[in-house]
Amino acid sequence: MVGPTVGTDLEVIHMITDQNDAPKCVYIYAGDQPLMRFEVEATGEPINPRVYLEDASGSVLGLADGQFDVNRANAALKRMKA
Repeated sequence: MVGPTVGTDLEVIHMITDQNDAPKCVYIYAGDQPLMRFEVEATGEPINPRVYLEDASGSVLGLADGQFDVNRANAALKRMKA
């Protein structure tokens, strides 16, 4: 399923479904900035969350899993900027 982003004419993916229209993956945005995505089990439970790591200008630099350490992620971003 695709849909518009807030304030733009661009379309982005909001959800991926299987042939029976059951959700397989869901994307969450804040305006036009991706925040996270997660897969969906057959039971409907969200699994395998991934958080998008962005720089100050909103460019996605990487993904972190649900077990990520915020301090380590921030330190890695600072190293990338140096």
